[in-house]
Amino acid sequence: MNKLIKKLKDKNYVRAFGLMSPEEQECFRKANNDNAVIMYVSTEGNKAEWHSGKCKFDCPDYTYAIKPDYQPEPEYRDWVIIYHSVSGFLGCSMSRGWMNLHELPSLPNFEGFYMPDPVVKDGHEYLFIGTVARNIAKGKTVYARFRK
Repeated sequence: MNKLIKKLKDKNYVRAFGLMSPEEQECFRKANNDNAVIMYVSTEGNKAEWHSGKCKFDCPDYTYAIKPDYQPEPEYRDWVIIYHSVSGFLGCSMSRGWMNLHELPSLPNFEGFYMPDPVVKDGHEYLFIGTVARNIAKGKTVYARFRK
């Protein structure tokens, strides 16, 4: 995906939305939802203008490129933290097997512990490892988040 985004940021590669591959179109749709990161270039006089709102991709006279400073949101894999009755520890049953809570931060691509919270801006609240057990004891669901 990063190679595709780099390609679509190149001002020499701009093209009409309808002439893009399905993968390129999907990349533009995702980028368009992230604070209007799409640039359109008018074919009249090759005058480039940054679009301040969300693009509709419906005008055949415009070609599109992604803003150079755009960074896509990383993709995550979340694992529910549960109590393991055999070992007596909190942890996750992951693809590599059972991992105890205290082992999770040392794994590659570990992002943090979080629990869903509709009040918080992004919809979740990151937790310190010391508060994970307390929140699970209160009946809340806590996740370990890893970057893909």
